[in-house]
Amino acid sequence: MRCAYVRISSTSQNEDRQMVMMREQGIDERYIYVEKESGKNITDRPVLQDLMSFLRPDDVLVVESISRLSRSTKDFLYLLEKLESMKVKFVSLKENIDTSNEVGRAIVTIIAAFAQLEREQLKRRQAEGIAIAKEKGVYKGRNKIIPDKRAFEKVYQQWKVDKSITAKDAMKILGLSPNTFYRRVKEFEDSQTIYFNN
Repeated sequence: MRCAYVRISSTSQNEDRQMVMMREQGIDERYIYVEKESGKNITDRPVLQDLMSFLRPDDVLVVESISRLSRSTKDFLYLLEKLESMKVKFVSLKENIDTSNEVGRAIVTIIAAFAQLEREQLKRRQAEGIAIAKEKGVYKGRNKIIPDKRAFEKVYQQWKVDKSITAKDAMKILGLSPNTFYRRVKEFEDSQTIYFNN
């Protein structure tokens, strides 16, 4: 069975053009699913979810273009993998993609490869940015504060041994949250044999 997914972003838009295309494909109007939602989040589209529940092995899902199904490469590939696992073919008229043939499957493989390349380039740019920030001494990381060992030992002594400051004072001096402070204390006590001068 051939089913169609038609999506417009708002009620002010009109689905007529897409509907005509689907009729020209010989798709029965009973199996044309029309969604009037943004394409931003695939989980917030109830009509798409209904359609995915309706599809069965050997069915064909037809869309006017990839952008009607998904606005991000990540979501598009996720949906394609889902359709493939369901043994449902996919056709995008604008991009001339048809996963029932070798050319269509090759195009999908290329799209996936470019998406992977984009992710790797993003990671590389992030790593380069972090390296530059570290060289300039401005890299803060993910707000993860690792106190200097000697500074920690000094504050630890004042708090735990001398009892001249409170735990709250120690956290403030070291710039640590309570959870992080006590985790550092445990790590410190587990890994050290400390000799203090009294």
